[in-house]
Amino acid sequence: MTRRLHFAGSAKRDADADLLRDAHVLVRKTVDGWVSRGGTLVGGIGAEPTLHDHEKLSIIFDWTVAEAALAALEAGRAQTRSDEGALLCVRTSRRALAQVPEGRRPLLDELIARGAVDLALLPDGWRSGALMRRAQAELGGVLVTLSGGAGVEDLVNLYVENERPVVPIDIELGSANSDAAQGGGTALARRALTDPRPFLRLADGSSAAARLVRLGMGADRVAAADIAARLLELLDDLESPRAFCVRLLAPDHDAYD
Repeated sequence: MTRRLHFAGSAKRDADADLLRDAHVLVRKTVDGWVSRGGTLVGGIGAEPTLHDHEKLSIIFDWTVAEAALAALEAGRAQTRSDEGALLCVRTSRRALAQVPEGRRPLLDELIARGAVDLALLPDGWRSGALMRRAQAELGGVLVTLSGGAGVEDLVNLYVENERPVVPIDIELGSANSDAAQGGGTALARRALTDPRPFLRLADGSSAAARLVRLGMGADRVAAADIAARLLELLDDLESPRAFCVRLLAPDHDAYD
């Protein structure tokens, strides 16, 4: 089974531009590799705030995910649908949909026209970001975080509570909103380096700490494309989802059929 991949995170309006560009390359390359092997995605759409003095450098990653998905489709590296459903599952609100920038509408329209999007809106009046995150987390199979604030913390908690893996990237971009209750995505990434067990487990039972260190995006980071390759390898090595079943085995029981 291929999990749905979910990227979450943001940057402050005055974040380091080069670091933010690398973060977008990481997202783009990882999405391309993921969908090229049959994987699917989950995310949201809405407004696209940008870095101060850099009108084309987004401080969120939702549209980068959608852009990479469409590029893979157009290049023939991805399919519109798989056994897990549409290539990109989007959960958002009517208000957020109305905030889609004009420059992004052709991208969304093309994905919809190709049948590559499962788009669902929250009921009118449900504008809470928390409700939107819960709708996304119900679909997501693995979460990758890059900085961000309270919204990222909330998503991480939702995934961890449901024993779904979280891969926090150690990167200092700040948050689009200064609302991080416990230090935001960066603090979570540092915590995962110390004890990765609450966040993810590897199929072979080994510690993931060294693997997370190799995903770090500090001053001495390697090329973002190389980090994306390492991230894809880690996603491949995650423990499979666990489940149990209860089955009635007595053929003479009234409920056996």
